[in-house]
Amino acid sequence: EGNYVYIKKLNNRYCPVALINKYIKEANIELGSHSALFRQVKFCKSTNSYKLCGKGLSYTRCLELFKSCLKDLGYDEKLYGLHSLRSGGVNSAVKNNPNLSERLLKLHGRWKSDVAKDMYILEETEKLISITSNLGI
Repeated sequence: EGNYVYIKKLNNRYCPVALINKYIKEANIELGSHSALFRQVKFCKSTNSYKLCGKGLSYTRCLELFKSCLKDLGYDEKLYGLHSLRSGGVNSAVKNNPNLSERLLKLHGRWKSDVAKDMYILEETEKLISITSNLGI
């Protein structure tokens, strides 16, 4: 069935809309296609180029690619997984807009319960320490 993901166009070099559009153009993806957006690639010796296959990326392959990129950037890939993206994304969203509704956060992250969503959101140390200050002791 799939999910709709809404992404706002930004005016910077990391704009997710611009990056996806560039990927679609470079990969010659038909927008009306029902194929997965991110798919396996196959090297064609005759054209000395890569071509998208019909199969979508597996979770394992996506994780391998992610960790390889982290290693190339100088990070310890053992410290990260694909959930790091979800956690980092939701925490950035909350930090930059603390008034986001819980419902929207849950919807965007595709979490089915508040418990699942809350496991990804980290609280700032100052807020956690403030609890002690307000115990009345």
